[in-house]
Amino acid sequence: MCSFSVLGMGFRDLLSPCGYGVLKGKDMKKIKKTALAALRWAALTFGLFAVLAALGSCITEPVVFDESIPLEKTATVAFVMLAPTVYNGIPVDKKWLWARIPQGEASFVVDIVGAKVSGSGFILSYNFEGGKEYCLYFATDGDLYGADVYNTPPPKIGWPSKNTLIGFLPFDNQPDTIISR
Repeated sequence: MCSFSVLGMGFRDLLSPCGYGVLKGKDMKKIKKTALAALRWAALTFGLFAVLAALGSCITEPVVFDESIPLEKTATVAFVMLAPTVYNGIPVDKKWLWARIPQGEASFVVDIVGAKVSGSGFILSYNFEGGKEYCLYFATDGDLYGADVYNTPPPKIGWPSKNTLIGFLPFDNQPDTIISR
């Protein structure tokens, strides 16, 4: 009947209604101390998860270029292994790894980050359709450098599905040299 276990001891060992008597003295103090330590650990773990969830919610929304433009007339663009530094001639900060921009032709100056190569000042131009989400991943095609363009929101883990690949978009200005890491 009293088979529920707490800290390796059954309630039958702790409570007399189960027919075995009640623990007293040092044994009870040890159990209380261990139980309090377990509660503190659980509270700390829950608090840590709450903080991480709050911080995670801060980065789940894209940077919005112009709040006055209706959602259906904007495109959401995520950059992977690319960091935009300029959008249509306007300098942007590092938060622009995921941005909602007006539909139409857009030009970005990007740096290659987090890849096996690095470089900066590369130009990507693309005509983004309104109401769609895009992922731009740094990629190579033979001797050309650029981005694979996917018509999908950024996946939480891994790469987008190949069936969402729109195509390879080469940099407008191909580098003379790229630094390998």
